[in-house]
Amino acid sequence: MGDQWNALRVGPRILRPGTAGGPLAGRVFAVKDLIDVAGQTIGGGNPELLAERKPAEQDAPVVAALLEAGASCVGITQTDELAFSLTGVNRHYPAPVNPRHPDRVTGGSSSGSAAAVAAGLVPFALGTDTGGSIRVPASYCGLVGVRPTHGALSLDGVLRLAPSFDTVGWLAADVRTAAAVGRVLLPPADGAPAPARVVVLEETLAEVTGEVAAAVTHWAGRLAEAWSLPLRRTALGTSLDEWLTVFRTIQCAEAWAERGAWIEAHPGALAPEVEARFRAGAHGDAAAVEAARRRRAELSAELDRLLGEGALVVLPSASGPAPLREPLLAGDPEAAAANERVRTATLRLTSLGGLSGAPVVGLPLAEAEGVSLGVSVLGPRGADRLLLELAEALPAEWLPEPPDPAHEELVAAFYRYEEALVTNDVPTLIELFAPGPDTIRFGPADAAYGADEIAAFRRARPATDLERELVRYDVRIIAPGAGIASTEFVRAGSGRRGRQTQTWKRHPDGWKVELAHVSLLPG
Repeated sequence: MGDQWNALRVGPRILRPGTAGGPLAGRVFAVKDLIDVAGQTIGGGNPELLAERKPAEQDAPVVAALLEAGASCVGITQTDELAFSLTGVNRHYPAPVNPRHPDRVTGGSSSGSAAAVAAGLVPFALGTDTGGSIRVPASYCGLVGVRPTHGALSLDGVLRLAPSFDTVGWLAADVRTAAAVGRVLLPPADGAPAPARVVVLEETLAEVTGEVAAAVTHWAGRLAEAWSLPLRRTALGTSLDEWLTVFRTIQCAEAWAERGAWIEAHPGALAPEVEARFRAGAHGDAAAVEAARRRRAELSAELDRLLGEGALVVLPSASGPAPLREPLLAGDPEAAAANERVRTATLRLTSLGGLSGAPVVGLPLAEAEGVSLGVSVLGPRGADRLLLELAEALPAEWLPEPPDPAHEELVAAFYRYEEALVTNDVPTLIELFAPGPDTIRFGPADAAYGADEIAAFRRARPATDLERELVRYDVRIIAPGAGIASTEFVRAGSGRRGRQTQTWKRHPDGWKVELAHVSLLPG
């Protein structure tokens, strides 16, 4: 791993630099381990699949658009196995840590993306959402989560789970960042109706505890007031059990069609509970699947009638707060059974967006049991930009503050350093050290004083034993124009562990190291 949060499978370092200029210039992002990044191998959270695949020859269109807008890709994030989970636990890799609530799971399957954003490693990260895999981790980690209208963003270069539900979306630290990403990725608005009312559906409140229902109802009222819209409580008229049954019938059939042959050829490659979800579609009745598709169209039409009248539906992003982490990691059977009940209840809520293909923006507004709980706003298809504009218009004190631009710039410079180090990009390493005689570098067995001496050391050093994997790192602003980066790393090949501390200063042409100290640990 490249961080103490177990968020990244690859990184942190500049994997793909953004172009100069653009609306996202200077920002960094990470990508779920389902989405192609040129030169990187995507494994879908499964080591056997990873070993069989080759590095991507080109970026997925959604990644290419962000790079063109100036953002740089700095990591590949962990995912639940083949994206078929909502928990954030993958038996093949250490579970990502929920930075907001370390005793709770992150949620999945965009688990690493959520951890990376919540920890401040990146201001936003790409994920995918089939049955709630952006909305749920956003809820559990206190983030903004965006599931666009189905089909609004290309799925080219993306490992599929169930294509008629799969969407590429993103998690962000704040609504301004989420909206800025949306202005880059989303197509122009296509004439969605103007909002006329905020609606809470009785069926969604019946799925959750009284505390969660009260929190969502409270925030629905505040949202309606902020947007100068009336608030209505109404019934959809169909059981969410039926919505979930239709969703699962189609999802399982599509998931087996996508991955069934691979699963048959790789016995034991998947965790038993994940394989069981896939196999639920292995011998599906074709007539039952076709009937579910017809019923999906009917259910979607019912919701469309409500949305076509200008309704914005407010509902819980998940059925409750994130489950406790340790019992699930320990394999406690009672915790596993309870988690399956949580998953089922959550899927009843998220199936509204999944079956209808409607856009959903999850906002970190509420709490339950003292833990983060997202409030989702679902709108008509094509209303993605409108939902983000409405989120941006909310009172600033309701939502997390945008990241500090100076900190973002410092983190980006640190990632440039890491990439230059492991590739022995000497010109970039020299560029990132402050000019003049006062810059100092202390190494395990040497010291260099002044930029010229450090540059000479860089040029003369053999390009061996340089690649390293970060175990943990912390990059922070300590004073205006001054920052510090502390890392613990493992050198590739030798396995030697070490620590590095850098003092950075902001110069007119960017952040530069003025003091660096590297030491190797005994053993």
